[in-house]
Amino acid sequence: TMLLANSLRRRVEVRSALLRLANADPGRLTMSLKPMEIPPVPEETARVARAAFPKGTPFLRFRDELGVIYRDEMFAALFPKSGQPATAPWRLALISVFQYVEG
Repeated sequence: TMLLANSLRRRVEVRSALLRLANADPGRLTMSLKPMEIPPVPEETARVARAAFPKGTPFLRFRDELGVIYRDEMFAALFPKSGQPATAPWRLALISVFQYVEG
């Protein structure tokens, strides 16, 4: 009976959460894109990276040789005009590429 009571309580909690989401202000739940310029790698960061990896790494060479390959504007059509600011999509795209490269 204790297991059944816990299961029922959890279902009620989930249902309540879903109802709150359904009735919430849609602008509060959506993510919008606020395009920002991609800053250069700070000089100190570059210096430390070169000291830590004197022969470089594929990822360090990636930025050095290709520069910026994704910009927020490339993803603008995927986002509504209003809502919370989203995580920079260029950063998420690079993470996906790096994860693919690493296997």
